[in-house]
Amino acid sequence: MSTPNALRPRGLRLLARNEYVTAEAIYGTLLICAVLAAADDEPESEVLITGVAASFVFWFAHAFAITITRRGVVDGRRVGLRGASLDAAYHSAGFLTGPIIPILILTAGTFDVIDGTVAYWAALSSGVAVLVAMGIVAGWELGLRWYRCVLGGIATGLVGLVIITLKAIFD
Repeated sequence: MSTPNALRPRGLRLLARNEYVTAEAIYGTLLICAVLAAADDEPESEVLITGVAASFVFWFAHAFAITITRRGVVDGRRVGLRGASLDAAYHSAGFLTGPIIPILILTAGTFDVIDGTVAYWAALSSGVAVLVAMGIVAGWELGLRWYRCVLGGIATGLVGLVIITLKAIFD
């Protein structure tokens, strides 16, 4: 089944969707926010190390799984270990790019550039803001009117808040 031409993303919309709004970027952002929510009493340096480590572990696990599943014959062509690994590293990059803003803010708190408590809340808030932005871009890619893009962004942020809250409650 093919997608009608009117629904296919083009130009900047295609770039935004393929590079920035990916499932992996959403997972990465949710992951760092969940680490933050679960560790609100920990020193910023420990939260930073845990968040960065968790991001790399999930990135590696995802890349490994993709490498294994994409190795072999794909669409009639042979894909070797190197090709599958490179594709997997690229495909999984969102686990590392999604949490960049919260990690940078938390780093500023760790090195006393900003107050630790401010850094914690700013990092957590920025993660939710990143989710909102991804929701807006996803709606924009679909060609929705601006207000529907904003509503989609708000809904994405709210779902993120629910997931973060559940993680904090059950941790």
